[in-house]
Amino acid sequence: MSTPISPRVLVVDDFETVRLLLAKNLRELGITNIVQAENGKEALRLIIEAEQNNAKFDLVFVDWNMPVMDGHELLLAVRKLLNFKDLPFVMVTSNSDDGAVVSAIRSGVSEYVLKPFDTASLQRTIERVLVRFKTVTD
Repeated sequence: MSTPISPRVLVVDDFETVRLLLAKNLRELGITNIVQAENGKEALRLIIEAEQNNAKFDLVFVDWNMPVMDGHELLLAVRKLLNFKDLPFVMVTSNSDDGAVVSAIRSGVSEYVLKPFDTASLQRTIERVLVRFKTVTD
């Protein structure tokens, strides 16, 4: 993936191995500005701090199932904040339950990626999200 500007991406998962794998796949796509969080509460703090420091995230990859604050709770909390209603959110999960998918869509998730993922599926997802939300400009 060749983008003129590398988007700033937040990767949120309680398993370090998954965060590292996702970050590795993103780097293979040319995305190098990656920040990691291990739960939704930490991610929410990072999202708010980044905005306060004029360093907003362009895209968030978040696991559905996490302790402290799960991905759905994080999505709901972020969507309530005025400045983040359009922040692209990609839910990354092994949960393919139709009810969970519908709930995530109703809550404002941008895309849904099932584990296990590969670089090609991430690339397609990122391209759809970035085109739709126009977070990376020429």
